[in-house]
Amino acid sequence: MATALPRKRLTTPNRLRADGGVIDLRKIRNDLYGWSEGIPDAPKVNVWGMMGLSAARRCIEAIAGDLASLPLNLVKVRDDDSIVHMKRHALYDLFRWSPDGGLSTPSGFRRSLLANTLAWGNGYAEIAKANDKTYLRILEPAFTSIDFGENGSWFYSSPAGRLPGYNVVHVAGLGSNGFQGFSPVKTHPVALGLTVTAERFGSAFLANGAFPSGYIKADAALGDDTEAYVRLRDAFIARHAEGTHKAGRVGVLPPGFDFTKASVDPEVAQFLETRLFQILEICRIFGVPPYRVMQYENMHYSTVEAVKAEFATTTLMPWSIVFEESLNLRLLTEAEVAKGLTFKHDFTAFLKADTQGRALMIRTMYDCDALVPNEIRAGENYGPIDGGDKVKSATAAAANAAKSPALPAPAPEPAADAQPPEAQA
Repeated sequence: MATALPRKRLTTPNRLRADGGVIDLRKIRNDLYGWSEGIPDAPKVNVWGMMGLSAARRCIEAIAGDLASLPLNLVKVRDDDSIVHMKRHALYDLFRWSPDGGLSTPSGFRRSLLANTLAWGNGYAEIAKANDKTYLRILEPAFTSIDFGENGSWFYSSPAGRLPGYNVVHVAGLGSNGFQGFSPVKTHPVALGLTVTAERFGSAFLANGAFPSGYIKADAALGDDTEAYVRLRDAFIARHAEGTHKAGRVGVLPPGFDFTKASVDPEVAQFLETRLFQILEICRIFGVPPYRVMQYENMHYSTVEAVKAEFATTTLMPWSIVFEESLNLRLLTEAEVAKGLTFKHDFTAFLKADTQGRALMIRTMYDCDALVPNEIRAGENYGPIDGGDKVKSATAAAANAAKSPALPAPAPEPAADAQPPEAQA
């Protein structure tokens, strides 16, 4: 059953006017859409425009989706680096049913929060208390910002009102001050704008029936009748251009007229190569291997396996640390963190190799007493068996002891002060 969380009055433009606030529409527009400034020739690309690029959207889905699919547990790291699940802690079930009290699933919540960080540079979630439980609710990154008071305190201005700094989980991306992240649309406007330009060019070219622009030349002048030129041009365009349904029509020009192309052929201009390069460029921005955006050129199975492990090490793990530390900072106390408590992602399932490689790894771990049979069975989603909690060496020793015949017990040695029977006689 969904839980109604306490809410503050929304901060709207009407409230700002009533309270005497000043509305900077240009700032709102820039913060909302992320218009690139300072680069006159750069196309204007906002966050929603970036999300309209299939490669950018897929990169965000790859990182946020993969990380949200991993188990996220509240654990305690012991001195020997082993971990134990803190099942009795009040926050252990936070990401097991619904972080916001029934509005979203755990994976959906985590995916959205991290997607906001990847797209906007910052992800925010309000911490709310209800029925002696802690809940989280995502705040719109376009309308949420951090501000500082005169006494050094900080707070967040959001649609939920003015929230204290300790009452907001803030997941920040790469930034210059440690607590605010850069938005990709502001740091990479040219690269994203070139991708948009290439898509628009291809769309306009195909929408025009793939008919190139050019000039109609006449052997003789048409005189000063300007309308005659216009009529000839409009008739030619109406017949052969303006729509894909007119592609492939046979052109007919009056005697003495000739058509000359003026545009550069897409193949000559390397249009397709440009679009492929822009896919790689977007992958570089987010740190995602090309195969994750369905770009399989020059890829084969063995390469994908190696790149998958690299993707987990160089991209997912750093983002998992950012996510975990952001939760620790706001949801756990300093004393709890000092004792070893932390939110931690479990990469075990994600890093599993293929069947043959996993079987070899399990055999090696079992032979060196690193795993017991029941641990192996649990990793493969099988139930425990009797006697499966012993390491291989102990099992082998017990089996050898059972097979060897029992030896007679040695006779007890006489005491040092005992006399032989002859001396006693």
